[in-house]
Amino acid sequence: MEKGFETDFDYVIGNRIAENKPIIRIKKIEFTNFKNVEHGEIELNFRRKDKKDSDILGIYGPNGTGKSSVIEALAILKALMSGEPVPKEYFDFIAAGQKYAELKFVFDIKSSFKVVHEATYSFRMGKRRLTPDDPETSDDYRFMIYKEQFLLTEKTKHLINIDTSRLDFPYFEEDPLVSSVFAIDFLRRLDLNSIVLEILGVFRRYAKDCLYVVTAKLSESNSTTATPIYFKKRTIIFDDCKPTKISAGILNEVIDEVNKISCVLEKIAPGLIRPFRLRELKHSGDKQEWDTILESLMGGEYRLLRWRCESNNVKRIISILPLIIAVFNNSSVTVAIDDFDSGMFEYLLVKLIEVLVNSGKGQFIFTGHNLRLVEKLGNKNRDRSKQDKDRPTHIEGNNNDKENSERFEGNKNFLYFATSDPKKRYVRLSDIATIATNNNVKDVYLRQIKENKGVADETYSDAKEKYSKVLYKALTEAGNKE
Repeated sequence: MEKGFETDFDYVIGNRIAENKPIIRIKKIEFTNFKNVEHGEIELNFRRKDKKDSDILGIYGPNGTGKSSVIEALAILKALMSGEPVPKEYFDFIAAGQKYAELKFVFDIKSSFKVVHEATYSFRMGKRRLTPDDPETSDDYRFMIYKEQFLLTEKTKHLINIDTSRLDFPYFEEDPLVSSVFAIDFLRRLDLNSIVLEILGVFRRYAKDCLYVVTAKLSESNSTTATPIYFKKRTIIFDDCKPTKISAGILNEVIDEVNKISCVLEKIAPGLIRPFRLRELKHSGDKQEWDTILESLMGGEYRLLRWRCESNNVKRIISILPLIIAVFNNSSVTVAIDDFDSGMFEYLLVKLIEVLVNSGKGQFIFTGHNLRLVEKLGNKNRDRSKQDKDRPTHIEGNNNDKENSERFEGNKNFLYFATSDPKKRYVRLSDIATIATNNNVKDVYLRQIKENKGVADETYSDAKEKYSKVLYKALTEAGNKE
């Protein structure tokens, strides 16, 4: 992007966002031939009248049924709408034997003028073997994003329709891994005052500054001797054994963010997690960077050694807490985290989700395995219905128990289960009230699976028994070989 256009573009879009205060929410995710998902659909913001309230989506299910696929699809969406190339490894997610994967996202966009539009962005991810006519490359395949469409509607009227779906190749062939709709070359051709540029600019800004995606791969890519912290504007990987270099221009900002995290931890987990801080040591080289270390409080003093000894579970909580703070306070923020409950204290996990449901503002999407979370939230909802409406809740400053209970009722459909049926991977758990009564979410899950045609009942019953026999045999054989 030319510097002059980039400056003008950012200025215009920044002013429009400040004036209209748009709130973008993901309304629906749909994909086909993506990893082991032949077809899957998930609805968000389900039956919510007030789009400013929190919008929570939890995805549960057995390993290998497509939970992580949802988060990875969002990571691809973030890259494309930000104008960034999709990493080539994501093209390995095209289902075996298929030429392409197709992804579709539906959004609600609401301005301060209370005008609600619906936007749809769809595209294909394809790969094919190289031919002699293709540009020279070290890859064996040609990867590309193509057949894109961006549609903005108000009621039944199409306001914007950018459609390259007639083409079997990328619109800008010189950069096939970048979205043609959000590409620099396309935006530069538009008038700075056009509604098309404004809308695309708002979505680009949303993807860059308000959509945060933490995949399992991103979490696991760091060794046990490093702690990634997902700040709003950047991710910094802190080395647990030696100083980490931070640019002088952002040092004070990072220190403030770390102090905020530490303060929140003291409130939500008193006595469970020690306070910590970021300390600058010295200038590095030409004074453009600082050497910094993370320290934990031990014996009345902050020490690096204590930080090194912190459990990975504690570091995991610290890593994602900035994003939890962001989604709690900002209606425009969407946070998606894979394996959210991995290694997290059950008490803290339930409290975080409960507070987001009752008082949060943004959109939070997570995958997990701890069904106790759903059971506890169901019990909390049941208990509240029996309380006097004036009885204070656990949330400081909020004395309207009836309002909190109703808000949780609005999130009754916040849970999806991944199933063993590749043609219908995701099933909504619509019977939360039963959980509150019988305290057994697994029974509800089994019934949901049985009531949906085409979903194999083997997921948790017959399969569980078969797997136990196979596992017993494998372990026995392994023991006999010693």
